[in-house]
Amino acid sequence: MSVMLITACQKQPSAEFTTDKTNYVGGDVIQLTNLSVDASKYKWTLADGQTSTSANVDYKTGEDWVNGNLTFKLVATSKNGKKSSEASKTVSIKTATGQLTIWTSKTNGAGDISVKVDGAYVGNITSYYTVGAPDCAGAGCVFPILKVGSHTISGTDGLNTWNGTITVAKNTCSFFEFQ
Repeated sequence: MSVMLITACQKQPSAEFTTDKTNYVGGDVIQLTNLSVDASKYKWTLADGQTSTSANVDYKTGEDWVNGNLTFKLVATSKNGKKSSEASKTVSIKTATGQLTIWTSKTNGAGDISVKVDGAYVGNITSYYTVGAPDCAGAGCVFPILKVGSHTISGTDGLNTWNGTITVAKNTCSFFEFQ
C-alpha cells in the first residue's frame, strides 16, 4: 500500500504599497495603494494607530495638523495565514494655510493702522481703499499667511481701535475690513 501526500505550497508574500504623493497639507486625503504580491489578507496600521483590513485605504488628515511626518505600515499575509511580509512608508505633512488681506476704506486722519493677529504684530495698513476692495495682498494692506482656523484681529491708529474675528480657509484668500 502506498500513500500519496499532496501539499500546497504557499509563496512568501511581498508587501508593497504606494502613496499618491510624498508631501501633503493638513486636510488632504492620502491614498494608500496596495501593490503586494502573493497575499490575500492585509492589515494597515495608520498614522493615528487605527487599523484597516481593506486592500487599499484613503486616509483623511485633519486641517489642524501641524508640520511633521506620518508613517503607515502594511502587513500582507498569505492565504493560509502562515507567511507574512510588511512594508512601511513615511510622508511629510505641512500645516494647512490660507492668506488674509486686512484693509480699510476709511481715512481716519491718524495715520497708519498697526495690525495684530492673535495678539502678534503683523504689519501696518498704509493705504485706504475708498472705491472698491483691494485684490488679495493689495498694496498698502496687511496680508499674513495664517494657519487654517479662527483668528482674532485687532488694529489701532492711535485714536481708533478695531477688533474682530475671521476664519481662514485652506488655500484661499480671505478679506477683513476695518470699518
